[in-house]
Amino acid sequence: MAREGYPLDWMAELKSKNDIVSVVSRYVRLDYKGGRYWGCCPFHHEKTPSFTVNQREGFYYCFGCHAGGDVVKFVQEMENVGFPEAIKLLADAAGMQVPETEKSEALQTEKKYRDRLYAALKEAAGHYYRNLADPVVGKKVREYLAKRKIPSDVVVRFGLGYSKDFNSVIDYLREKGFSDKEILDSGVGTKNKNGSLYDALADRLIVPIINRADKVVAFGGRILEKKDGVAKYRNTTNTPVFEKNKTLFGINIAKKQRQKAGITEVIIVEGYMDVISLNKVGIANAVAGMGTALCDGQARELKYLSDRVYVCYDGDGAGQNAAAKSLEVLEKAGLEIFVITLTGGMDPDDVANKLGQKGFFDLMEKALPLTDYKLKLVEDRCNMATANGRAKYATGAMEVLRGLSNPTERDVYVGVVSEKSRIPDEQLRKYFSGELKLTADDDSEPPKPLKAPENDETKEDKPSAPYLNSAEYVLKCLLYAKPFAKLQDVAEEFLTYAPHKEVYAYLKMTDENGKTPSPGMLFDFMDSTDEVLGIIQGDFGVQDEQSQKKVYTDCVRKLKKEYYNKIIKDLLTEYSSADDEKKAEIAEKIKEYQILMRKN
Repeated sequence: MAREGYPLDWMAELKSKNDIVSVVSRYVRLDYKGGRYWGCCPFHHEKTPSFTVNQREGFYYCFGCHAGGDVVKFVQEMENVGFPEAIKLLADAAGMQVPETEKSEALQTEKKYRDRLYAALKEAAGHYYRNLADPVVGKKVREYLAKRKIPSDVVVRFGLGYSKDFNSVIDYLREKGFSDKEILDSGVGTKNKNGSLYDALADRLIVPIINRADKVVAFGGRILEKKDGVAKYRNTTNTPVFEKNKTLFGINIAKKQRQKAGITEVIIVEGYMDVISLNKVGIANAVAGMGTALCDGQARELKYLSDRVYVCYDGDGAGQNAAAKSLEVLEKAGLEIFVITLTGGMDPDDVANKLGQKGFFDLMEKALPLTDYKLKLVEDRCNMATANGRAKYATGAMEVLRGLSNPTERDVYVGVVSEKSRIPDEQLRKYFSGELKLTADDDSEPPKPLKAPENDETKEDKPSAPYLNSAEYVLKCLLYAKPFAKLQDVAEEFLTYAPHKEVYAYLKMTDENGKTPSPGMLFDFMDSTDEVLGIIQGDFGVQDEQSQKKVYTDCVRKLKKEYYNKIIKDLLTEYSSADDEKKAEIAEKIKEYQILMRKN
């Protein structure tokens, strides 16, 4: 069975009847050249095409943002739907019946319930909006919005509303036929100590939180006047249709702007009122997180809009701390980052109201690239008028530069640090090799640069580069059915990396069924799109088949050698603690594998 319980044969037929070039062409203009179709990537803004479609093997790949996958993945991304929904769309287009499986039935049941929650949220949003528009009920909220200079067209654009009390929206949804469970699971209702439902956003300005697919998924509430012990902002808690750490406020509007006029960058701000204020002065590419600092899932959402991000958090201490944490996440996601510095405790809302669109654009012009910003943070914490301060600066700055992977970029910044610290750049370069240690005259520690937190995923041990290169080349040759590549050349135990074992299992299955493997079908057989692309994407390095065969043979030999080396190493470990009789037996085994290595 393929992914989500759909048979592989049925998936193959579905893909054959939904030619990937035809499907992609509904969204992207494609031109054929060099054996592939090329177009401007629909997942990030670009003027020079870097998005390719491989019609024969059934997958797409962008050399700019590295998005890739098969026709199902493409429909998922473009329509912002789940796997089963994408399958249904493609099946309907091909006139195919979707097979019923236990898993698909469960998924359909889950989808129907999620649709009910979306419907409840949409009805609640309408109720709140009508409250705001009511001449009597919404008067004080409209006065509050007028005071904040938020015009009516912006109110409509964001669907702003008002929760007048603890019960009205609950009663309204019940009248519309929604159960208490649906009201609770949608996040509109909250249970009190007695188990009764109430609206936790009562007497607040309501800001609907809308996802990329233009669906209301949650609500934010802001108090209209300061009250002791009452939080200024409150958001819906996580629900089956809303995850805070994967959601960006304003992404629906930024997406429309991207589709309408294209955007070269996205602005990330701290709160939804900042997004609303920037929109009212004509800046529609601003989004906000659901809390103080960003999370990995939100960084991926940002990457959908653009690879270039301007970070503009509040100028107070809390805002700057949140900015520092967010920068770690954005840097890890591989985004091009610029930091806008706000002074005097200002926030983006203040800038929009006092300086307008031009004033904000002027601040963007002065924004610092991430490395410059990190170096400035180090410099601001040092007394550059003293030798001791400059030594501290140099130490902290060189730690920042140590994280740069581009040697040319690092060389440029070494010159900058040299000029500020008054230490010759040739001396500073010795710092990277450990020949030079920069120390201050006292025992105080130098300023520490921003450092991205370690993730459990990044700690996971990956095989060595020689193994990865050899295994991926061998598997690619087998997947593309090169005439010189035979499955029997490679034993499953030669492959030590789990994703490679999955590819081998697919190859073995097709071989046993007398079928030719299809690289694009791997997307249905494996969970990780990145791992699939790592194997099937790219060329074979050399063009003529004889040279490819030589590389293939060398790679098979390396895999065998690495496998035998590992066995010998394990046997030697066992040998060190064995008794004499066992040692003789182990020594004989070691000798056998050494002979196999020489033959290889």
